[in-house]
Amino acid sequence: MPNGSDEEIWRELRRINDRLDRLEASRGSSWTMKLAAALFGFLVVGPLAVGLLAFALH
Repeated sequence: MPNGSDEEIWRELRRINDRLDRLEASRGSSWTMKLAAALFGFLVVGPLAVGLLAFALH
């Protein structure tokens, strides 16, 4: 394979990699992950914070 073909392959691979990076960066968190984070916050972090605050103010 000539050297020019190798350069063309590397350029194409770099362009594909850049496109994949942009797609993953713009997608963000999924709806289910946001729901799981909200439930975790309400069910675990919230009561823990209230308990610690009540203990500190008592």
